[in-house]
Amino acid sequence: MLTAAVNFLRGLAQLIFVVGVLVAIFAGGGLALAIAHFSQDLPDHQQLLNYQPATGTKIYAGDGSLLAEFATEHRIITPIKQIPPLVVHAFLAAEDRDFYSHNGVNPGSIFRAAIADIARYGRGQRPIGASTITQQLVRHFLLTNEVSVSRKVKEALLAYRI
Repeated sequence: MLTAAVNFLRGLAQLIFVVGVLVAIFAGGGLALAIAHFSQDLPDHQQLLNYQPATGTKIYAGDGSLLAEFATEHRIITPIKQIPPLVVHAFLAAEDRDFYSHNGVNPGSIFRAAIADIARYGRGQRPIGASTITQQLVRHFLLTNEVSVSRKVKEALLAYRI
């Protein structure tokens, strides 16, 4: 009788293992198909390497002195080495505290935001964000602000590539 129980449990364990392997194979295949689908029309993330921010037009006098400057935005390009570390730490604390420990996407933050968004959706509130700085860069420079799962998947794929 003990042998029958052991054989039953051994068979059950083998069945669970086989089912688990099949589920993993189908899940992996589904994930691969989804990635292939959403990767089809992604913009080239390499264009970020050549990004030139909008700057104003400067008018100089014959002696080289600045007469006027015309711009819709007044930007001052500051190298990262000139930004005080406290400012960098404050920015990362507010926007992406795990910036140096993820690969462009933070699955833990996405999971937390998804759980919170379920409750917020029921109250008619706007979803909270879980985008990393890299994902925000992708959305701002390469994609649109469209609120959709498709855009979020594309954003994540590009963030991983960057």
